[in-house]
Amino acid sequence: MGQNYPEWANTMKLARAYVRPQRYTQRFNPLEGLQHGTIFPELVMPYAPPAEALREHEEASE
Repeated sequence: MGQNYPEWANTMKLARAYVRPQRYTQRFNPLEGLQHGTIFPELVMPYAPPAEALREHEEASE
């Protein structure tokens, strides 16, 4: 590691990611995949903000 790091950082190991094997059983067609950001329907997880944050946003826009 470089000289700008504290001494304790020189003994640390690099992080390792672990990703379990996944099976994808279906696929979107290319156009639908572009719309969803993935060709695998199993990975589509639309973001739903917490109800409180949504209420605050609606109140602010009124």
